[in-house]
Amino acid sequence: MRCSRIAFAVVVSAACSSTTEPNRPGVVPAGVDDPTWAIIDKTCTPSSPVTAISRARLDSAPPLTHGPSRTVDDEWADIARQVPGGYAGVILENGVPVIFLVDTTQRQAALAGLQGRLNVPGLANAKVRAARWNFAQLAEWYRYLQVQPFGAQISSSDIDEAKNRITFGAPDSTSRAKIAQSLAKLDLPCYLVGIEQRGFAMLTATRPRNGTE
Repeated sequence: MRCSRIAFAVVVSAACSSTTEPNRPGVVPAGVDDPTWAIIDKTCTPSSPVTAISRARLDSAPPLTHGPSRTVDDEWADIARQVPGGYAGVILENGVPVIFLVDTTQRQAALAGLQGRLNVPGLANAKVRAARWNFAQLAEWYRYLQVQPFGAQISSSDIDEAKNRITFGAPDSTSRAKIAQSLAKLDLPCYLVGIEQRGFAMLTATRPRNGTE
C-alpha cells in the first residue's frame, strides 16, 4: 500500500442516492468477515451490487484525489478508464508484481495495456488477482468522501489497493464510532469503506512511480 493520507475534522450530513454500473460483484479482497468494515446500515453479501458514484455526487467533489495537484492516484484512475479488465492497482509480493483486475479473464489485454503506463519490473509476468472495484471507481468515491462532514477526527485516509477499498484511520474508538455513524448516513455501497483504529499519519499524497512501496 502506498501512502495517500489526508486528515479530516468535521460534522454529519446526508447525501443523495447513486446509480449502479454493470460491474462484477462477488469478490471481496479484504474478506467479508474483516471487522474493520464500516457498518453502513445495509445487509451486505458478496453479491451486493457494485455501485458507481452518481454524477450529482461527483459534481460536488473536488476534481482530483489529493488537493490541487495530480498524484499517482489520479494517474491510476485514468489507467483504469483506459485499460481493459478494470485495473484496480498493483502491489509487490516477494518482489513479484500482483495486478488487481475486476475481470481477470482479460489478463492478457490488461497487461498489454499496462506496458508503458506502469514502471513495474516484471510486469509481463505479473500475477493477477480479482478485485471488486476498479481504481477509477475507488478514486471517485474517495474524492466525494473528502468533502463529507464526519463529526470526528480522522487520523488518515487511503485508497488501499491491496484490500480494494477506501480506508479511514480513527485515532480512538470514540472517533471510529462517530465516523461509522456518519458513513451510515451517506447511502454507500457495500464493501467500499473500512475504518481502522490508528494514530495520525504523515499527510502525504505521493506514491512511488512504480506504484509500490
